[in-house]
Amino acid sequence: MKLALLIGFLTILVESTILSVPLTLSYILVMIILFETGTVFWIFLAGLLLDLFAHRLFGISSLFFLFVFLAVRRYQEKINVNHFFYTVLFLGITCSLYLLLIYRYLNWEKLLLGVGFGAIVFLILGKVQNNIKGRKKLTL
Repeated sequence: MKLALLIGFLTILVESTILSVPLTLSYILVMIILFETGTVFWIFLAGLLLDLFAHRLFGISSLFFLFVFLAVRRYQEKINVNHFFYTVLFLGITCSLYLLLIYRYLNWEKLLLGVGFGAIVFLILGKVQNNIKGRKKLTL
């Protein structure tokens, strides 16, 4: 859990200082999908820290992250979110909405970087989580 929080803080720092790519959203979405419990507080805190560091309207990222959390939880039983292609599709939709609502433009390079980062994190953390818990493998 400490490593997950450290990676989350690093994505906040990179997104707010170096790149305006939705790295934090991609990471949070992967955390919501892979870890079912105990993520709401950290999602809200990550959104507040991101807004604080990026000098945006305070709380707007937290609200967006919480709406994403509710959407994933709502459709988690209807759609197999542990499937890689569904996750990449959902990453693409949420990152494009985030870019349109928060940054007010849709840049394809930033969208592909955000989705690519989320897909890589999903594959790596999915394999780590499967090795730790001994669950069945992710399907491609």
